Parts: sequence; C-alpha cells; structure tokens
Amino acid sequence: YAWSTDIDISWCKLGKGNGKVHGGFMKALGLQEGQAWPKNVRKDDEHPVAYYTIRQKLRDFFRTHPKTKFILTGHSLGGALAILFSAVLILHKESDILERLEAVYTFGQPMVGNQKFVEFMKGKFKQYSINYIRAVNYDDLVPRLPFQALDYRHFGKMVLYDTNFEQKIVHEDPEENYFAVLSFMKRQLKNAKDAGRSLINAFTSGPENRGRWLQRSWRNFKQWLFPGVSAHLSDNYVDREIPIVEG
Repeated sequence: YAWSTDIDISWCKLGKGNGKVHGGFMKALGLQEGQAWPKNVRKDDEHPVAYYTIRQKLRDFFRTHPKTKFILTGHSLGGALAILFSAVLILHKESDILERLEAVYTFGQPMVGNQKFVEFMKGKFKQYSINYIRAVNYDDLVPRLPFQALDYRHFGKMVLYDTNFEQKIVHEDPEENYFAVLSFMKRQLKNAKDAGRSLINAFTSGPENRGRWLQRSWRNFKQWLFPGVSAHLSDNYVDREIPIVEG
C-alpha cells in the first residue's frame, strides 16, 4: 500500500496560498475524492477517516491530561503522514492540539510538498515551537523521492547516518547528485568496504563484540546488494537515536 501511495504523485492544494502537497499521501490520511479538508465530517464508525479519528482521540485525551505534550513520528509513508497530519491541524487552526505538539520525528520520510508549502510550514512550526527532525540513512532512496525536478522539497533538520552508524546534522542533503552514476558507484564502493571492514572486526575484536560487527557487516552487504532499498527498511532505523536539537 505504501509504495502504491508513493506512485500517486498528483498535487493537492492545502488551502489558499499554503502550497501544494502529495495527493497520494493526502488520500492515505483521509482526503475524500472531490473534497478539500472540511474542519468536521459526519462520524462513520464503519469507515473511520484517519485524520479526524486521531484528532478526536487527541482532543479527548487532552481533556483529562491538559499538561501532556506529544510527539508525532513515523517511518517512510508514516513519516509523510506525520507531517501532513500536523499540516491539516494547522489548516484547521487546532491551536489547543498544536501547542501540545512537542516535535515531529520521521525516519526515511519522502518529500511531501512544494516550496510554498515548505515556507508555510516553516513559519507555522516556528510559531508553535515545534521541533522537526528527519532521520535519513546515507543510502536510503525514499527521502530523495519524489524528485525535486517535480518541485518537491524537504524542510526541517536532517540527521544523516552513514554506513558506520555515525550521525551528523545537516540542513540540506549532501548527496545532491544521488541519482548520478558516479555518485552511485561511490556509494557502492563505500558499502562494500564497510561490509568488509565490519566482517574483519567481527573476528578480531573479541567474542563479546562479534554479534554486533556481524550485524553491521550484514547490513552493509544488503545495502550493497540492494542499493537504496535495503537502507530504507525499518529494521535499519530501529536503533537510530534522534539528537535533541532546539530551533
């Protein structure tokens, strides 16, 4: 379902003057054919709509826990929906919920909107003091989709993890030419070298560390064997730590 949703790259306007977003992702969140995003819809227990159902659960929860903060998170399509859920909350001026939204943390998230949407969201996240960080594996294909040539853009801070599991915080993807042949060859060479290095370490660093190094070697090998795809799998994100970065 996630991949078929990714393929639907039709545009959907987010209100007046707020930019455009990925139509397939919006449908996954609950956008109905031929409709915009009305603030309220008739409740249908047999066919619940994701956005309205989650929003109501948050409203109910905050009535009894008024001081609680929450975080939106998700991997891949789930990360895209986390951002778009917050965008529709902003569209509906749900200040009571937005003021309790501490942060949005996504993992391997694709791009969701155009430059105008990016500027709109950056301003609103600043207004509500919402911290937004995207965790991206070095060789992950999905965060580079849909293509920037189609006018899609990212925003927020990016925590980039290399094949040695080291992290650095960047504002733009250092792999600007991700789809270029030379860039692909460099990544493949790095994946092969890291897989070999991890395998050597597995048998030279002592039995207490062998399992960890073998796991790293296997991950690097998979990234070499299935470039861009293996790095996107959720099990390659489960041990990622998001640094606390304000602003």
